[in-house]
Amino acid sequence: MTETVAPALSTAQDAGDFEFAKVNKTSTARAYLGQISDNSESTLKQLLAQYYSVTDLVRFLQDKKFRRIALQFPDSLVADSPIVLQLVQQHLDKLPRDPGHVPSAQDIESVKVCSGKCGGDCKNRPDVWILADTSYSPCCIDEVAAEHVSADLVVHFGDACLNPVDKLSAAYVFGKPFLDKEKVVEAFKATYSPDDKVILMADAPYTSHLYDIYEQLSPEYNVGYAELDLERSKAAIIDQTVHNSEGTHLASRIIHFDGPLDECSLFHITKPEDPRLLYLSTQFSSMTIYDVDSASVSSGPFPTLMKRYRAMHMARSAGTVGILINTLSLSNTRTLLNKVIRWVRGAGKKHYMFVVGKPNVAKLANFESVDVWCIIGCGQSGIILDTYGEYYKNIITPYELQLALKQEITWTGQWITDFEAVLDQEEEEQEEQDGEEEEYVPEFNPVTGQLASSRPLRQIKHLEVELGSTDSSTDGQLVARFSNTLSIKNTVSTSASYLQSREWTGLGSDFGQDELEGAELEEGRLGIARGYDYDKGQQVEKNN
Repeated sequence: MTETVAPALSTAQDAGDFEFAKVNKTSTARAYLGQISDNSESTLKQLLAQYYSVTDLVRFLQDKKFRRIALQFPDSLVADSPIVLQLVQQHLDKLPRDPGHVPSAQDIESVKVCSGKCGGDCKNRPDVWILADTSYSPCCIDEVAAEHVSADLVVHFGDACLNPVDKLSAAYVFGKPFLDKEKVVEAFKATYSPDDKVILMADAPYTSHLYDIYEQLSPEYNVGYAELDLERSKAAIIDQTVHNSEGTHLASRIIHFDGPLDECSLFHITKPEDPRLLYLSTQFSSMTIYDVDSASVSSGPFPTLMKRYRAMHMARSAGTVGILINTLSLSNTRTLLNKVIRWVRGAGKKHYMFVVGKPNVAKLANFESVDVWCIIGCGQSGIILDTYGEYYKNIITPYELQLALKQEITWTGQWITDFEAVLDQEEEEQEEQDGEEEEYVPEFNPVTGQLASSRPLRQIKHLEVELGSTDSSTDGQLVARFSNTLSIKNTVSTSASYLQSREWTGLGSDFGQDELEGAELEEGRLGIARGYDYDKGQQVEKNN
């Protein structure tokens, strides 16, 4: 008699279904390495070692004698992080040790597992971590994540903004990506004529190719090129050098060209982030983007200043400004923050501060009382441009807020995102508004046309009510209730005022006083999901 076998309810699976297809993934994900003929693991390690200049990096780490090192990778390069970490550790093991080094208690404690083969020498080796998910913009040094491992050095890989860091040592490894220069030259010649004034620019990794392209085009075209401003970052640069440090400084770049930049066109290799793209479009007469993957050019459409102009005007009638801090690593963050606070207070507006990593629509939608957001972040990728109108409230920059708070606006067409440039802006003297007539001049929203109360702090004297007597009249109770709910520590709470104006304030708020009847309490289930007490009782009855 044959045994009956139940039919298979799923398709057959073996170990091959769960293996990661390394060859297929690396061929598309690592296009910056060029065409790889051999997909073996040894070839990939060799290419990555050359791409990230691992030998030079390890030599720098050994010379500076750092003990706790953090390797920061953006999302686009996080697949390389395990291999780079392995290569760095292998090179560190081959280097000679310092016989006079005495490991500290922190070094000894960091060595959790020791195989014993090193003879205790592992306590003399630096500890290396991988920082994969950045707290803020991926182009900035992530000091917040580095403090979690008490790192004394952060090695940043990939494209970077080169903004000076606040208090942590840093080093940059941009990489040496593959670029078909012949196709770039062909695309350039098909776009411009010899009489056009053109500036060559690229992101940080591809900047190393610009000088060679410039030498091919300069005999026939009126062209200039941009290099990285390495002195701006005040950090170590592992894999790039500068041919000439003299030129026009523009947003972490040194431009080598004789003549005004606003008369030149920009030919940018790779598409920059939207904030940097908008900034560059205001500095040049025209702009063309060269796509490395498709070897094609594009002339727009790019983010426009018209939306920025509208958002700035909306900020003029805003009463509550939410200061959105999108970075804590840049050296001038606190200075700019204090300056923005003084601007808001001087205009009689209310401000709230928020520190948010990687802001999105859902996070900012939780604060309905904020009328406009002023974001303090990196000018390359730390500023939010609401291109599709997804956010509920406008998001402006400190430069736009400064314009909005002035009595008279002069729109010059510039768009400044750099911290130092904003701090260097000359502040015009604001007219004193102590008179009653000037204080209560009605203001209207320029878009909706509605009357707006844009200066809540000017009404503070109406909320500072001291109840010296014990009179419990109705007027006194109303004044006490109004004062306690809207005035907190001698300042106006616009959030409390907003909550009072809402028709719906929570569950049960739409019931009358006579309708507020509590429901009967019932005992719920006890236990865990796989075995509630109720289920156990039924199982016992079945067994009986």
